[in-house]
Amino acid sequence: MSQAGLATVATAPAGLAPGSSGRFFLVSYLPTYAGALSILWLARAGAPGGALSMRRAWRTAAGLGVGEIVLIAAGITVVAVVFQPLQLAMVRLLQGGWPDALGAGLCRARHSRASSRFIMWAPRGMGR
Repeated sequence: MSQAGLATVATAPAGLAPGSSGRFFLVSYLPTYAGALSILWLARAGAPGGALSMRRAWRTAAGLGVGEIVLIAAGITVVAVVFQPLQLAMVRLLQGGWPDALGAGLCRARHSRASSRFIMWAPRGMGR
């Protein structure tokens, strides 16, 4: 996608909110759509257990009506809006910044062991 295309995607729709920026649409909205639609596609293809059938997933997608597409889009948008404030906390949690809560000591110890194993097996020049 070109720079002009990204700038077009990153602009907030008119009339949404006076202070809203395009960053939300580029950082939270689009990845949420991509992830949710791929999960829905794989679930419809039979991913949780059986053999995958992309034809079945395609038939389902082709048979969706306008109302169903709007409902799916609205649901994904609600998920993106609800989880956007938690984005920074989730990233910090995945990076090992465990909160001071019940079980935090165990999580920190596990993360320390995992990261020390990585550094021990890292190629020369990468963390040694």
